Amino acid sequence: MTQAKRKKDLSLEIMRIVAMFFVIFNHTGLKGYFLFADCTPGSIVFWLYMGMSVLDKFAVPLYFMISGALLLGKDEDLKTIFKKRISKTALALLIISAVYYIVDIINGTIKFKGAETVLNFFVGLFCGNIKFHLWFLYSYLIMLLILPFLRRIVRGLSRKEYRYMFILAFSVMVFKPLFEYIFFNGKELHYTFSLLDTNNVVFPILGYYLYNVVDLSNMKKRWLAAAWGINLLLTAVVCVLIFIRYKNTGKLDETHSQQFHRMFAMVNATTVFLTIKKLTPEIENKVVSYILSAIGGCTFGVYLIHPLIMKDVQMISLWDNMSAVIPNQMIATILFCIIIFLICTVFTFILKLLPFVKKLL
Repeated sequence: MTQAKRKKDLSLEIMRIVAMFFVIFNHTGLKGYFLFADCTPGSIVFWLYMGMSVLDKFAVPLYFMISGALLLGKDEDLKTIFKKRISKTALALLIISAVYYIVDIINGTIKFKGAETVLNFFVGLFCGNIKFHLWFLYSYLIMLLILPFLRRIVRGLSRKEYRYMFILAFSVMVFKPLFEYIFFNGKELHYTFSLLDTNNVVFPILGYYLYNVVDLSNMKKRWLAAAWGINLLLTAVVCVLIFIRYKNTGKLDETHSQQFHRMFAMVNATTVFLTIKKLTPEIENKVVSYILSAIGGCTFGVYLIHPLIMKDVQMISLWDNMSAVIPNQMIATILFCIIIFLICTVFTFILKLLPFVKKLL
């Protein structure tokens, strides 16, 4: 592997690490991700924490962009796709769903009733009702199922057609929540232009485009600074919309206040993608590169098990103790997320020593 190729691949590993951290943060609720709801509306920390909540939404799109960058340019027949990719993801989904289901039975959340419980598991597995965070695997499976078509699409598109697709997707992601809020009292219209607001189609193509089509070698760092300026400005716009909605509805909670969070996720994820891809070549230390690659290789396992670790009684107690000792709740939560990430990484690294598990993770 050439030096340039090694560094290019390292950029994707760093993206995985950053995205996974923010996935964990997304699951911190009122202690982090939605901490702004417990702050005085209009205060500095209110706006700051809300901005962090909105920016967090780049994480999942970034994962699909990484997948698109790596997979859409490959040549594989259907047999290889099913044997190497779809079966692996489906088996991982089955096993981790069973683990969570058994844990719920042990904890008493689910009462074991023999064959009925087993049947309910498979029904829940089919419907995606075992654990909410596993929705990502269902969406990823869809991407793998349509992978042959996505590959044909990206190879046949001109640059103008790429831009046309991204403009369409961006427009839908921006105007759809506004339309829903203004004309339908915020009720989500699930089937309106839904194809252009999906993680498993647009974002993989966007990742492929940025990674394989666009030449970023001449991109200036001041352009990245400008991109971040635009990204933060759009984040502020979303925050204002959330605040206006709160003023009109009186509701400021995780269930009702995320209507506008993904409006500019495309800009957000693109900015993060370009920033990491551009700055990664400056990392020359081989030890650091190896460590980052190893951690990046564990992120799938971290995603699968982190809710299980976060809800452990001892970890909850640790989180509460950290919140009591550290004056700032957000700082305590960020440190807790780092701890969860490290524990899950170590656990995944150990599991990957097992031949069968290694193939899944």
